[in-house]
Amino acid sequence: MPAAITAHHGTHHSSLPLVSGLCLARAGHDDGYTAASAYARRCAGEYVFEVEVDLACLEVLEVSVDAAELLRRGGDYPGDHQSERDAFVAQGVDALAYADEVLGISHQTIRLLSARALGAVTVTGVYDPA
Repeated sequence: MPAAITAHHGTHHSSLPLVSGLCLARAGHDDGYTAASAYARRCAGEYVFEVEVDLACLEVLEVSVDAAELLRRGGDYPGDHQSERDAFVAQGVDALAYADEVLGISHQTIRLLSARALGAVTVTGVYDPA
């Protein structure tokens, strides 16, 4: 994974909620803007935050997720629960990365877990959802 990434977060919050478990959408051609827009619309949101995340000093764990199966049967994504996030952080993991999809839009989710990971975020823009 590159040292710095551009990603997006869609929400109904007027400021980026920098909390453990924050999910960012990252994709190939649009850096996750389309996926983040879909997330924003699902929660009646009006905001898509564009961020840069400096991953250079962070431990990012790539995990395998079958997003289609989770959508079919329901279930939890890695890091959905605080206790799970705390366990990852105790093991030295700052963020999780996994393949994801929303409304048929494939993307990579970067889920920030630690205070260090949240501190590596810089908001570079705020947009209306697509």
